[in-house]
Amino acid sequence: AKLESNTFEALKGMMRSAYRGHKVNESIKSADNLMADPRCDKALKEEAEYIKAKSYLSSSRRDEAFSILERLSEDTKSAYGAEAAYLIILDCYDSGRFEDVQTKVYAFADSGSSQNYWLAKSFIVLGDSFVESGQIRQARATFESVRDGYKSEGAGDDVMDNIMMKLKKLDEMESNRQ
Repeated sequence: AKLESNTFEALKGMMRSAYRGHKVNESIKSADNLMADPRCDKALKEEAEYIKAKSYLSSSRRDEAFSILERLSEDTKSAYGAEAAYLIILDCYDSGRFEDVQTKVYAFADSGSSQNYWLAKSFIVLGDSFVESGQIRQARATFESVRDGYKSEGAGDDVMDNIMMKLKKLDEMESNRQ
């Protein structure tokens, strides 16, 4: 039993190590091996799915990545699900599907998620989509709402820096129009 336990721990370690080392194919294979193990619980399966999706994205296998991200995004209460929802919203923005951005951001906000970082990042994308659509006042209101309501989650949290930069750009755009 101890050998089996060590093997399972090794599978987890290999998956995480391959992912951190940007070894895409090894990450995907390790995630599949781990998920096939009957000892793999729900939380570990979610992590493995996330690692597969991010590995697929990094190797431009978008269809496979977004198939997994769609599944993960159904649970925005988890960090992986919230990030998946954000990545889907960002993809809608990148594709110029601004109505989808709006729909998905509001659905994310209504989901009851406590993942405030990913929610704030999603609202930043919503503000950007308003800028792209020429809805500058709506963009400003969105950015100001995040600025006024968001509490930083510590080191590495880039939300407030992004918000301040975007508000400054809006100020510059407006002063150039006058």
